[in-house]
Amino acid sequence: MRRIDWPERLASFVEENRRRAFAWGDHDCALFAAAAVQRLTGVDPLACVRGTYATEDGADAVLGGVPLSLYMDAAMRAAGFLPVDPSLSQRGDVVIVEPGNMATCGVHLGGSVAVPGVDRLRFVPTRMIRAAWSI
Repeated sequence: MRRIDWPERLASFVEENRRRAFAWGDHDCALFAAAAVQRLTGVDPLACVRGTYATEDGADAVLGGVPLSLYMDAAMRAAGFLPVDPSLSQRGDVVIVEPGNMATCGVHLGGSVAVPGVDRLRFVPTRMIRAAWSI
């Protein structure tokens, strides 16, 4: 389902978002990962919630008490993207990482995972991947 020029699209997506600060409902981890999928495939797995919240409480309401990994699993499957073993995830895939005790969505870049940070993108080791979906 990836567009033929997906490597260039992924590189430009990361560069465009490199200095963006985290913002609930705009540039949080789930929407960042979904926006990457949209850039690479044309499909936005979180289109139904985009623009519906702007706070952490709003994000929690969207999740409805479900852990992030289960919510993303349902959204990714509904959009046609199936889970893969984290050890088999590849560049461009959506992943869940756990730096510390908190799960966050990101995009596999090959040697690291890009995730939104407070003031810019952060890059965490792929060994922190706990769940993954093939794009």
